[in-house]
Amino acid sequence: MFKKIFSAFIVIIMVISCKSSVLDANQFAKLADGEEAVDVETVTLKKGTFGNTDIEAQNVVIRNYDDFERLWQELYSGRAPMPEMPVIDFESEMVVAAFIGQKPHGGYTVEISDMILSEELAVKVITTKPGDSCMVTMAISAPYHLVKIPKVESPVKFYEVTEVNNCSE
Repeated sequence: MFKKIFSAFIVIIMVISCKSSVLDANQFAKLADGEEAVDVETVTLKKGTFGNTDIEAQNVVIRNYDDFERLWQELYSGRAPMPEMPVIDFESEMVVAAFIGQKPHGGYTVEISDMILSEELAVKVITTKPGDSCMVTMAISAPYHLVKIPKVESPVKFYEVTEVNNCSE
């Protein structure tokens, strides 16, 4: 119980500086068309469907090793062997992560698809859910996506887009 409370407290601290809003692809495109907007190169560290189901839906920015180590251990707790933690140079890099929480079955994904740097770092997160006609695995899932980017000191704002995969089309 204490471990869950402590883990939740750490994650809340990591998320405090992050904002989220819901917007469509056209609104994000307008941000990208801004005069001062610069695309940010991302490198996927890990992306999967079966993360720790105790991690709630959230977007996280990690700027130091200790926070990253805690998140990595939480993400893969209960797994043996635990995947090797990627090496991140937190002097020049940082990690951005998206989690969509526990889902009742497969067919869900999350992707950090675009990042644009201007006055703030705008992060586009796409959640895809299965349509009514989709065949899905009957296993609880918890999709996640972790990327590393060059370190920025700007505030971070997450823009969330939800898409439905219509499997019959």
